[in-house]
Amino acid sequence: MRNRFTILFVIAAAILLQACEFDKKEKAQKLSMELTSVNDSMYHLGRVWLEEFKVAVNTKDFSELSQNRQNLSAFIDRKIEYISKMEDIGGSEEYRKAELDILQFEKNTVLPKFVIFESFGDSTTDEEIAEAYNLLMSTINTEQEKLNKVYKLRDEYARKNEFPLPVE
Repeated sequence: MRNRFTILFVIAAAILLQACEFDKKEKAQKLSMELTSVNDSMYHLGRVWLEEFKVAVNTKDFSELSQNRQNLSAFIDRKIEYISKMEDIGGSEEYRKAELDILQFEKNTVLPKFVIFESFGDSTTDEEIAEAYNLLMSTINTEQEKLNKVYKLRDEYARKNEFPLPVE
């Protein structure tokens, strides 16, 4: 009788352990999807600003850029707060910190370069626009390096937690 109880206990413990591992894997994948969606949304908001920027350059009307930058800035602030409070799951610490790093970079380095264009008007020369644009573009290499780090850590995290890599 005692052996049967021991066997049942071991089986129940094994099932419970597997269920906990499945739950951890599912939570890890959810965390990764949330961080990936932050980058996707930030990219979309950046594209919205860029499309408005193209119109602004052609019309010399830069008045709409402020609202798009403010939307992006508010999004970044919300996500910094949210990700800072996230619970780490399955070794997500480095991945989560890299995501925070790119958000801080966007907030402190990229967005201030967006602001430059907001003071432009119809008397702004093409040279002034080009100079400000080149200053903005000078951050692209650093931004891409930071994004590449996030993507690398995301993929390592997926492999470590045994869930499928995201489709690019």
